[in-house]
Amino acid sequence: MTKYLVLEQMPMKEAAEIARSVWGECAEVEATSARAAIRSYLGDDGKKGEFVAVPSRSFKPVTVKVETQTKLTFS
Repeated sequence: MTKYLVLEQMPMKEAAEIARSVWGECAEVEATSARAAIRSYLGDDGKKGEFVAVPSRSFKPVTVKVETQTKLTFS
């Protein structure tokens, strides 16, 4: 069994100001496949939408930092 992070796509109306699509974290479940993880999360809820399941070990958010450097060049 593998731990999966299940994400749901937010409606475009809510996401339009941020980006074309935004994914919200729903749950972390143990399953044998991505589809099984989504099935496990949804259960018998009958909920519709766009979902994705990513192995938790592969979900590694990265912090990006911008640094500006002043450089003098003499000719």
